Amino acid sequence: MADIDREAVILIAHEGRLFSLLPACRRWLAELDVKQHAGEGRFSKVQYQGQTVLLARAEQASMHGHLDAAAIRRLGEVYDAAVQLAIAQNRPICLTDLFDYDPRTADQCVEAMLAPIRRCYREGRQPAIHIRVTSSRLRETIITALKVLLSTQPAERPAVEVIDCLTEADRQLPGLMMISRDSADPLNRAVARRHAQQAGPARAGAAAASRVVPRKLLGSQARTHLYYLAQPCPLKNGLPDGARIADEYTTLFHEARQHQCMLVTLEVLSETPGHEGSSVAALSAAIMAARAIIPALKVRVVTRNKKIKNNVQKAIL
Repeated sequence: MADIDREAVILIAHEGRLFSLLPACRRWLAELDVKQHAGEGRFSKVQYQGQTVLLARAEQASMHGHLDAAAIRRLGEVYDAAVQLAIAQNRPICLTDLFDYDPRTADQCVEAMLAPIRRCYREGRQPAIHIRVTSSRLRETIITALKVLLSTQPAERPAVEVIDCLTEADRQLPGLMMISRDSADPLNRAVARRHAQQAGPARAGAAAASRVVPRKLLGSQARTHLYYLAQPCPLKNGLPDGARIADEYTTLFHEARQHQCMLVTLEVLSETPGHEGSSVAALSAAIMAARAIIPALKVRVVTRNKKIKNNVQKAIL
């Protein structure tokens, strides 16, 4: 879980006897165990190296049995309490499996995990959610459930959305997603660095010429789920390099048209304090130019900069 946002609240089972945890994760749990715990009703809260970790009881089935209705109800209560705590603190939440995989009850357990997320969507909120599980079979069950959850949301998105950060559900959406090695999102930053390493120094020119790659982890959906690897945009003479940034946005939307992507998610490539106006201008111009060609195009902007967030929609709508 090293890629998890440092601000995220992490919900994890206190004991890992029946879970396939890596040795490093077991050591981490052992370190948490000796820290001071604060009771929160459904779990214990531990502050550790700047992170908030919620240690919860794992629901374990008896030998040759499976989780009963009461155990699944308790799971739902724990997940709901953890999500509500994170929302109250305006922080991301990382949910992990508090149950072993059992094909007889997997769907019910996953529903208990995702119910708070579904309720947030229904209420018009989109909290940042990470999901980490230890079982590949459980992971597939969760991905399937997420697809159903997303498909039941209103199909009509606004022309332009501004979000704080990406969630696991966001990463399952088809479309083109811009990331850069300077990304504020740890997972996206890791993806960009892997791409750069695979390109190698000898292929730097080729990497720059072909910056769209499939999200391979999505298997058969890779052709509709794409990454655009943006070049880092450092300061030029102490100011954001407007021409370089505008070129990245222009190329991104060109690639979106080439790949017939109707949903584009992009990061703001410059959030230099005091120069948000130039960032909004470059971004707004690129979005309006793209939507003039494809009016049905939907754009999502990822930024935590309040000035950019408040002004980008005003400039476009």
